Amino acid sequence: MTTFQDQDFERFNDRSDFAISLLANLSDMFVAMDSVSATEDAIAYAGRLFARELTERLMEQNGDEPLDHKDLAEAMVEMKRRIGGEFDIVSADPEKIVLRARVCPFGKRVVGRPQLCTMTKQVFAQMAEDHVGHGQVDIPKSIARGDRACEVVINLVPQKRRSGTQQPDEMVGVY
Repeated sequence: MTTFQDQDFERFNDRSDFAISLLANLSDMFVAMDSVSATEDAIAYAGRLFARELTERLMEQNGDEPLDHKDLAEAMVEMKRRIGGEFDIVSADPEKIVLRARVCPFGKRVVGRPQLCTMTKQVFAQMAEDHVGHGQVDIPKSIARGDRACEVVINLVPQKRRSGTQQPDEMVGVY
């Protein structure tokens, strides 16, 4: 009789690999059902809840004070490091944080699944909103879309609308 102990099933050797595989497969299922927006909505909701929990812990450690833009950038990088990502701070000022990622926490499973970037967008947006009052995240480059690295821009102040342009979609009033 063959059992899991008799073979090396890489994807089932630890919880994080299993969770990433599960999330990637669920994402693929929604896309196959032509429901990319449902996928992004579900991932966004989970990301916001995770970020709120993380913010509570960060504020407890910081004497119930919100983080400033520098500490916020460092917290974002550290959080991603702890879950397997390799992010660096490109710049951090009171208006904007720019991060670069050489490795995604979802690993190779992210390639071809840009909807998974919604998790990063929503976690960082919620963290910024909770700590500095505003967070709007853009990911102009991503490993998921075939770029060599991700570029994540977290706007900490509302961006002025230019006539004829639309603001990026945000999850509003869902929570």
